[in-house]
Amino acid sequence: MGSVVFPRRKTTDPIVFPFLTDESFLAEVLTKKFVDHLSLYRQSEIFLRDGIQISRQILSQWILRFQEQKNENNIQKDRGIL
Repeated sequence: MGSVVFPRRKTTDPIVFPFLTDESFLAEVLTKKFVDHLSLYRQSEIFLRDGIQISRQILSQWILRFQEQKNENNIQKDRGIL
């Protein structure tokens, strides 16, 4: 079975930039990480078995960007901007 590599795109999406994916994939990664306690290394190996080549470094970047965006949204909410 061939590997699927996420193509790059030009976007300013704060979390999944610059890969073509959607929120449901990010939600799956976050759920497996924080609810199911599945490490990013294991997740990347599972994805690879399914033909999706994505490194744990990319997964880690997504989690960090998600947290940064969440913190920014909380700050804006506290200031009454959102």
